[in-house]
Amino acid sequence: MHFKQRDGVDFQFTNIFDPSISQERVFDEVCLDIVHSALDGYNGTILAYGQTGSGKTYTITGGEHYADRGIIPRVLSTIFEEFEKRPNMRYSCYISYLEIYNENVYDLLDRSHTDRPIEEWTKVLLMDDDEGDMHFRNLGVFEAISEEEALNLLFLGNMNRVTSDTPMNQVILSLRSKRNAVSKTYHVPYRNSMLTSVLRGSLGGNCKSVFIATLNPESDFVDESISTCRFMQRCSEVTVDVAVNSEVDTEKRLETVEKVNAELERTNAELQARAVKLENDIETQALQFAKKEEQWKQRLALTQEETQTALEAAKSARDQSELSDKKVDWIRLFVKYGRYGKPHVRFVWCSADLEYLNYRAVESTNPKATIPTRSIKRVCIGQETRVFERAKQPARAPHCFSVEYEENRTLDLEIADGESPEVKHTKRGDWAEALQFLIKL
Repeated sequence: MHFKQRDGVDFQFTNIFDPSISQERVFDEVCLDIVHSALDGYNGTILAYGQTGSGKTYTITGGEHYADRGIIPRVLSTIFEEFEKRPNMRYSCYISYLEIYNENVYDLLDRSHTDRPIEEWTKVLLMDDDEGDMHFRNLGVFEAISEEEALNLLFLGNMNRVTSDTPMNQVILSLRSKRNAVSKTYHVPYRNSMLTSVLRGSLGGNCKSVFIATLNPESDFVDESISTCRFMQRCSEVTVDVAVNSEVDTEKRLETVEKVNAELERTNAELQARAVKLENDIETQALQFAKKEEQWKQRLALTQEETQTALEAAKSARDQSELSDKKVDWIRLFVKYGRYGKPHVRFVWCSADLEYLNYRAVESTNPKATIPTRSIKRVCIGQETRVFERAKQPARAPHCFSVEYEENRTLDLEIADGESPEVKHTKRGDWAEALQFLIKL
């Protein structure tokens, strides 16, 4: 678009209509999709903007003839026609009609305004709720159950309209500030003008919007036309996030709340039952632990008794046996503790070539196990292994030692030879020293 006697100014629009275009075509090409989208659950806005006398009222409300009906009458006709085409859906039509006059908002459907100057009209207040949504206070909302009722409300609103110029410069400045704020994620200054406040959802929210610029082609109105185009350009630069609205039925919401309460009560009852069961289980386990503790004490006492009996039997067998074999010279009597700490009386000796450490039962003549002396890693004095921990015989530690060999296995022994603790202690030292010597070979 170019104007004479000044530098060219270019603006881009989706559609451009000349003065001969019909109202029906403008509505079909520009507004019909918005109406259908609104019936499908989207928010919709149709905005006509332009200087006084440029054709806004004609475009929006229409002329005197039926064929010249404007956008609003055609929207209402389309809405009620679609209601008839969608019998499976339940629709309601509610209408409000407001006007911005000198940066104030007024309700054009308030019948108390009839025959009164606008200065005495009740102003509509814009308020935000806790979720940041905007609401209008003192703005009437009327239900129309037919196209005729809707058109009557439109007629009433048109009768109460007051014509005034909109401060374009302030609006354009607000839109420029809004665009910059959106791009920098700052607070959006909607309240810089009443128009941007009212159009808050259309300019940057969840809404499908169409903006129609009306221009006077005469050269005397070039500046106003440029301002209008700039306003439209600012509107087109704003990004919106459109999504289908969903509204929960009150009865369904109440039913859902009741279900949730019932579920909470059921869960609470289950938790209480589980708490009682857990308390009973803890009491039962405590009794079981006490019983097991008593069993372990009895088993320990029995093990000590068996150990003492085995030692006495070994001593008696040693005293009564006559060893004719010369090997008896290096055979010694030990108490060997098994894997779980149970004591057994065993004969332990080294082979004549010092290559093996052997042990066998008292009543047997063959070695039960043979340990290569080269596999011995170390000799531990006292009761340092887990076997001795399981045996729970700390009083016998001065007579005990362990031989650790391959794969961390141990041969856990207690000196059984000797009439006194001092003799047993001495023999333990002799054996430990001899085995240490074998490790160094």
